[in-house]
Amino acid sequence: MSKAKANPYERNAKLSVGLAALGGLAALAAMAMVLQNLHTEPSFEVRYAAGSKRFMAILGATAVALLAGTIGFFTGLSSAGHKRNKLSHLSWTGFFSNAGVLTIAMSVFVFFWLAKEKVN
Repeated sequence: MSKAKANPYERNAKLSVGLAALGGLAALAAMAMVLQNLHTEPSFEVRYAAGSKRFMAILGATAVALLAGTIGFFTGLSSAGHKRNKLSHLSWTGFFSNAGVLTIAMSVFVFFWLAKEKVN
């Protein structure tokens, strides 16, 4: 008796959705950290202390979101529309979800990078 192998396209569809969830959580974490230190008065800036771990945490969360989003984007794209993929709707869901995750993560990173202000 041989075990039936899992369809790689279906596995990629599930992986794409999982990576979208991981990237979305990381992007939301980065957004929360940026918004906690956002100061609008007297100037519009995101402050962080010199030598603090917050700066690296924001960069790390953004990197995780971008990496997971990119891998999930291309994984969903590569498995979408194949005849052997019975979970093609998950592939498309993962593809578009990862596109959204990439957009949010890049927006948070650009906003943080342009508005950051080191405080001693």
